Amino acid sequence: MDNYRFGTVDYLVLVAMTLLSTGTGIYFGALKKKHKNKKSVSEDNRRTNFGSEKIDEYLMGSRNMKVIPVSISLIGSFVSGNFHHWNSL
Repeated sequence: MDNYRFGTVDYLVLVAMTLLSTGTGIYFGALKKKHKNKKSVSEDNRRTNFGSEKIDEYLMGSRNMKVIPVSISLIGSFVSGNFHHWNSL
């Protein structure tokens, strides 16, 4: 079996992606929240349920999602599951 190791480029990509993810989380989690507090109360109440009355509507997309996004999701899940299965053998 080959011995794979991280090189300089691998570490740079890892650090860059970690910083990008952390920065995005901080921006939308903390900084954007300050701007949300300044909005009017009526607009804030309108967005609390994200357009869904029940959790089923949120998780299932109110059962009116288009074919392409559902297909991409199913194919991605299938490929990912098979990739991990066959690499573990």
